Amino acid sequence: MDDLDSLKNHYDHRAEYSSAIGRALSKEADTHILASILGAANSSANISGITSAGQAVEVADMDTDTSVFVTACHTAAEKLDDNDVAKEDRYVAVRPSHYWKLVQDTNLVNRDYGGANGVYTDGTVMKIAGLTIVSTNNMPSDSTNSSAVADSGANNTMTAGTGYHMNWTNVQGLVWHKSAIGTVKMADIQVMSEYQVERLANLMVARYAMGHSHLRPESAVVLRKT
Repeated sequence: MDDLDSLKNHYDHRAEYSSAIGRALSKEADTHILASILGAANSSANISGITSAGQAVEVADMDTDTSVFVTACHTAAEKLDDNDVAKEDRYVAVRPSHYWKLVQDTNLVNRDYGGANGVYTDGTVMKIAGLTIVSTNNMPSDSTNSSAVADSGANNTMTAGTGYHMNWTNVQGLVWHKSAIGTVKMADIQVMSEYQVERLANLMVARYAMGHSHLRPESAVVLRKT
């Protein structure tokens, strides 16, 4: 942050910079977490007696037909039930393009079907089959074969062996219970600032140290189009 810009401004701009770099790290964490959920859905069972881990619901036209996607969510919820996964704290992550299609499905927001599940005019819909809907830009596009995370130093051998790289081809959504993955945090987010005389400016840096991986593969389901 250049000193001259600071002198010109009539407002405190440092708080906004701190917030922006914090959001950048949050996006990185979300991308890693979603990759770990996909890794859980692709993994074999780690509990004796669980035979349906590594779960996927694969249906044609899931990306364009809202009714097909809704049916796939019900199938995913059934798979979680089959594995005795708790009904609370279940989620489905979708891209905004999917979310806005769901908002237009009147069955989801119609009070005769779902009570107060959303408002068509507000553009809100909250649940499908007991799954809380999360709209996110942090899932790589379905035409991308690996995670958008480029930091090769972020290792997670549980998912792919190198970083959080996963195959996102045809992935339309992720369904999971909060027990599916875990996070180990060594250092929480910190924002630091240092004045650099040679540049007549302040350098701001944010950091954290944590990692993610799956705990219960039977608590995650990936939704793919065929």
